[in-house]
Amino acid sequence: MSVPTTYLPIPGTKETLRYQSMSWASEVYALPCYDLRCDADVTAPAVHHLNAWLSEQRTAGSCLVRATLPASAFQAYRALTRAGFRPVESMIEFSLSLDRFDASESEPDPRGRLRLCRRTDLQSFITPAGKAIAETGWFLDRRLPSRKPEVLAAGWMDQFFGDLNPIYVHELVPSAEVAGLICYREKSPTTIRISLAAARDNRDAVEMAMLRQSLLRCRARGYRFVKTSISTNRLNQINLALSLGFTLRNSACRLHWYHAVDSPKDLHRDR
Repeated sequence: MSVPTTYLPIPGTKETLRYQSMSWASEVYALPCYDLRCDADVTAPAVHHLNAWLSEQRTAGSCLVRATLPASAFQAYRALTRAGFRPVESMIEFSLSLDRFDASESEPDPRGRLRLCRRTDLQSFITPAGKAIAETGWFLDRRLPSRKPEVLAAGWMDQFFGDLNPIYVHELVPSAEVAGLICYREKSPTTIRISLAAARDNRDAVEMAMLRQSLLRCRARGYRFVKTSISTNRLNQINLALSLGFTLRNSACRLHWYHAVDSPKDLHRDR
């Protein structure tokens, strides 16, 4: 069970636009970082309130706002780009009904098992998770302060672990080598969201093995649906999801609004 996530509405937008502080990113970049969510196209008054909120952040100092918009939110996309947001990444939302999941080829792998992650296990995932982050908007946006992908990965994993979200590792038998990591975030009593990473060179094989075991585990615990979001930059993981029966449910665009006090032009400038 994950800790409830609280998003606050942008004042005046009636929860069409909601934001939350991202403490791990704030610590990594040493500036306030916010996650902005949009569930529907925004109206003209909401755009006005959004611009006012961004103006407050600009006045307060350096700031980064990451926005996630559904692909259908055309008005919101136009409003955000006019306000200085820049697209950095596209995401695909996948969903799998466990009632339709074929478990005949997903028997437990005798060479590996899932077990609860210990904090000491996270060290072995900093490098592989860093490689995954290097394919995302966090690293591809060259306007942001320079940070190594491994530093970003360490901050994200420490935050996820601290939020008490269940994290499991794929441990090889009999060597006890930790080969993969999978994170769970419950969305409802019947729906759970997962993300995974492998620590070995044969990443595809490891991710396939632990995802199959994870789906069996989710079904055994009464979940009916599994969801995951995958960057369009990670084609191998997209193919893995499709091979296991996941279907495309939606797509989204991520954008960054970045204001640097010492270099205001960074808002619209590539390095």
